[in-house]
Amino acid sequence: MGTVTTTHRTTPELQRCGIQDAQVGFMLKRREDYPVVEYIIEHTEYLPAYEEYEAYERDVGDDGYPMVNCGDVPFHHWMRGLAGYNQAFYHLNDFPNEVERLVGVLTDRMRDTVWKHMLESPARLLMHGNHLSSYMTPPPIFERYILPYYQELTPLLKARGKMVALHADNDTRLILSHIERAGIGMVECFATSPMVHTTLAEARAAWQDRVIIWGGVPSVILEPPFTEEQFEAYMDEVFRTIAPGRAFILGIADNAMPGSDINRIRRITEMVTQRGALPLQG
Repeated sequence: MGTVTTTHRTTPELQRCGIQDAQVGFMLKRREDYPVVEYIIEHTEYLPAYEEYEAYERDVGDDGYPMVNCGDVPFHHWMRGLAGYNQAFYHLNDFPNEVERLVGVLTDRMRDTVWKHMLESPARLLMHGNHLSSYMTPPPIFERYILPYYQELTPLLKARGKMVALHADNDTRLILSHIERAGIGMVECFATSPMVHTTLAEARAAWQDRVIIWGGVPSVILEPPFTEEQFEAYMDEVFRTIAPGRAFILGIADNAMPGSDINRIRRITEMVTQRGALPLQG
């Protein structure tokens, strides 16, 4: 059949900071690798972990709302996890039949196995999809390979009282409308300017309160070279933009990095205490 490999790279510094390894080598390198990966996909078994989820929900209690990561959507999993961003579009151009077939196998496998677990799970907030962006999944790619998948799945989940979240730590300016059309109910770790081109104001204008935004604090404003004055001005604009406060969860996008100023995080807590009563004033 054949052999495929992946390669990961790390450093002692990254390990000390708790940052995961970087994948630098991917399974799909040649046309001949595609049948091998198809075989792996077709023989992968997915098992539900409902009891573990229920224990997790009990542990969370009133401190939050549990969200379950259900992996990436098929096309983007192929692009980011199997071929790699650097080679994906070359593969799509050089051997499109193999790519289309593999994405179809992935989709069928998700539909026949993972969807069933998602539908029957006691979890109600399901994260499915990661890092979709204006650059790697622009509108033409999104409409052809991603939108039909979501539009088949999300109505089934909504009928069971479940919501789909997208891990949106990327620039989404060109696909804001596509995200809503896909039936995604929440974007979590939603990245905004100055980290990416997308602004919080653009997203609120596009979605109103139809898509929940979880974010609003790009991690870069917690670090130098952003000054205290710039930080304060940015957060003041956040509160004005999200007024009256519906469909919004304030959070850091994507993570508080090692260089973040903890005093700025404490200051955000003060701002929420001072200005966070609903309805927010614009």
